[in-house]
Amino acid sequence: SSAGDCTIGTDPSFDRDTSLPTIIRAHDNDFSYLFKNVAPIFQKDDITIVNLETTFTNATERAEKTFTFKSSPEFSKALILGSIEGVNISNNHTRDYLDKGFNDTISTLKENKINYFGENNRWIKEINGVKFGFLGYTGWEYNDKLIDQLKKDIDGLKAENCVVVINFHWGEEKSYHPNSTQKNIAHYAIDQGADLVIGHHPHVVQGIEKYKDKIICYSLGNFCFGGNPNPSDKDTFVLQAKFSFNNNTL
Repeated sequence: SSAGDCTIGTDPSFDRDTSLPTIIRAHDNDFSYLFKNVAPIFQKDDITIVNLETTFTNATERAEKTFTFKSSPEFSKALILGSIEGVNISNNHTRDYLDKGFNDTISTLKENKINYFGENNRWIKEINGVKFGFLGYTGWEYNDKLIDQLKKDIDGLKAENCVVVINFHWGEEKSYHPNSTQKNIAHYAIDQGADLVIGHHPHVVQGIEKYKDKIICYSLGNFCFGGNPNPSDKDTFVLQAKFSFNNNTL
């Protein structure tokens, strides 16, 4: 299962009365509240991944940008209680609290045994004798640096006989249609051997494309979102992909 942007935190400028951390406090610090309606679904699958668009840190020095998101490290428990096994960390809020915030987030994920991929990290998980490899990138531009890295990383996972699942943080906010950059990157990834492409960042749902018998989901929309107290478009969905194998061959 794949779900979209999960901003498990808030920006310091937001009204504290409506912020995500305040809502959790109002529910007696029950971190299971955030994913309680989908946990039964996620518990039944083999792997659930989401885009983690926040930092888990107590750092105070932040990047100079419009919005910077964080919550205290204890909020990471929501991922475990929601039966989310892996998170993408390649997005435009990964370093909202600079290197310290990033390093704190990685440490928190490791301490809680939450797998992560992106920012030059990959995650490999074996399910029923088949290995799945997860990669994550920001895809703002179709350029040599990105496509060269994509090819190298996909080739590496394929050499280990992995099914390759790629997350891209890309596209234009509030646009309901993928742009040419998204399409070009997605097609290139599949041309190089990717088996499933998952997208996020636009904050709204974009379409699903079938390309060379592979699925591209351009944007899953917001999912567990503390980045806006009242988003104008609250549509979202969970993409579930079932892989069938014959003698460990997809």
